[in-house]
Amino acid sequence: MRSVFVTGHTGYIGSAICTALLEAGCSVCGLTTRNGGKIRLGADDAVESCIDSVPAVDAIVHCAASKSLAPVDRDLVKTNCLGVLQVLEFGRRRQIRRYIYLSGTNVYGAPQYLPIDEKHPTAPETLYGASKLFGEHVMHSARAWGGRAVCFRVPSPVGGQLPRDRLLSRWISGLLSGKPPDVLGLGSKIQHYVDVRDIGRAVLLALEQSDSAGTFNIAGNEAISNWKLAECAASVVAPSLRPELLGRPDPDDRVRFEFSIEKATRELGFTPRFSISQSIQHTAAFYCEAAAHL
Repeated sequence: MRSVFVTGHTGYIGSAICTALLEAGCSVCGLTTRNGGKIRLGADDAVESCIDSVPAVDAIVHCAASKSLAPVDRDLVKTNCLGVLQVLEFGRRRQIRRYIYLSGTNVYGAPQYLPIDEKHPTAPETLYGASKLFGEHVMHSARAWGGRAVCFRVPSPVGGQLPRDRLLSRWISGLLSGKPPDVLGLGSKIQHYVDVRDIGRAVLLALEQSDSAGTFNIAGNEAISNWKLAECAASVVAPSLRPELLGRPDPDDRVRFEFSIEKATRELGFTPRFSISQSIQHTAAFYCEAAAHL
């Protein structure tokens, strides 16, 4: 059995990873700032606090991050940049050899070709994206003491406890109350998604292969347009309803994001198991269950 330290373990992706780890028989300890958590990445005492309170572990999965999209954000820099340095310093002092880092596909910036693979140039357009790219470089420096890091570049996660502030969340919530999805522009923006359960399984695959290292795209089976996504949500949640165009332009109508997962399939054995329909069904079930307990 493997013992794993997960930062951000109560977050959307972190909690899904913890579920996958626990179901696989791993022991898990977590770090979060929610609900009065005493260890805060970026704080001066973060490393010593981890040394004092985290039990012996075999691996670290680093999910904790500020997701602020502000152009200038001191707290984001402290959490995402200083925080990843602190996580690695903790690992160095404990001589932990295995690291998995949750990065994002926003490190690529505007697509220069499709599908985007791991050789695509990185040119993040936001401070958040730049902080994730910085985190990748820091994580790979673990090789200085024999550590090996896997960095996952993840596009839009879906399924399960999908946060309520996402476009798909709003559509699912509306459909559950009898409202059709409303789509900006032509709904032609193409986006790639990945089910959080597939992210959890990718983490397990990386942990099982202790010699694996590098950067990998982790995405779903196919990219999908906003219009097709709205149609899919309606067909799963409320088949009698159809999406409606809002009649307002969408500046992102020509945007297309599609990511290659060939490297993850070849080197880690990763293939997504969940379709976008299954992800929508998973989220709708969670929302229904949450409403039933109100």
